[in-house]
Amino acid sequence: MDFQSNATLDSCSDESAELALKYSRVLGHMPQTFGVAIRGLMSDYANGGGLSEGTLFQLRRLIKAPTLLASLYFGSKTFFPHLFRADAQKTPSDLIALYDPFCLAAVLSNIYLYKRCKRVCNKEEWRFIAEPLQRNLEIGVRLGSEYKPVGMGPGLMTSFVFYAFASFLAHDTPGFVDYRRHLKRNELDFDPHYELCHWGCTSVQIASNLLISLGFGVSAATSYFQGTSCDVKSIAAIPGPSQPFALIRRWLSSVHIKVGSGRMPGNEFGSMAAEQRSALLQDISETLENGSKYRWLERTKLDVNSLDMPDLIIPPDMLEDVRDAGMEDAGPEGEPVEAAH
Repeated sequence: MDFQSNATLDSCSDESAELALKYSRVLGHMPQTFGVAIRGLMSDYANGGGLSEGTLFQLRRLIKAPTLLASLYFGSKTFFPHLFRADAQKTPSDLIALYDPFCLAAVLSNIYLYKRCKRVCNKEEWRFIAEPLQRNLEIGVRLGSEYKPVGMGPGLMTSFVFYAFASFLAHDTPGFVDYRRHLKRNELDFDPHYELCHWGCTSVQIASNLLISLGFGVSAATSYFQGTSCDVKSIAAIPGPSQPFALIRRWLSSVHIKVGSGRMPGNEFGSMAAEQRSALLQDISETLENGSKYRWLERTKLDVNSLDMPDLIIPPDMLEDVRDAGMEDAGPEGEPVEAAH
């Protein structure tokens, strides 16, 4: 695919929007089973009820894939550690029931996109995306879960800018190497001006397109775009649905400094009890230092066994060596797939 960038572009131009769409397609086509399930979850979320029978049917199909089940299990163990005990048996359906429809859609999207990006990207460079992606995602979920007006969902979507990075990496490996060094040198999470100058669009634009293509809808993608791309000092000036995404970004941008000083990264946590604050800071410090505890996005079907999952009732046929639907169609690791046009 031939991409032409222009240093004079801005992120509101039609040309920039078209480039962002092309970059989002570098990651290839999503399996239909994922798209149908995520659209169903978002429809259920919009309706304010539980999961519909149609959505449940699609989800039961998805979790028959051992690789997906492995990541869902260890992701759930990451986010809800107090619910996992060896003497409390769970089924795959019990894992689904832990999430509201929006959060489950975000979890499934992360599982799919992470594995896809890993396969289409240069192996050596991918690690520079994968490690901060997992770290930020888990800290974002932890902080959002503690502050109810934000919640778990926006924390789960902190990873989407990193998936946009993967599209830059897959298309322009030398350019991405220069970019990640620029970010590290200037202590930035991302740099929209640099991205526009070099690729003609921004990572937040690409991430927003990914959300739409996955089935989250224009409204959710718009809220994500406005919140993630806004000046973190002007959060009150943006629409209400966008503010949780802006808060998450602000917290993550300051978490290294504030945690090191023993303080929370935002005034929103001012009423938190001392013991609760101490436990939260400890969890964040451990994630900053050691990364993801269970590395849930890295899990594969080889992790589906009674030794690693002692409290999960694993369907007998899943213990057989079966091919994961939708998980092996990305091409060999490190080899780009044909992009959609």
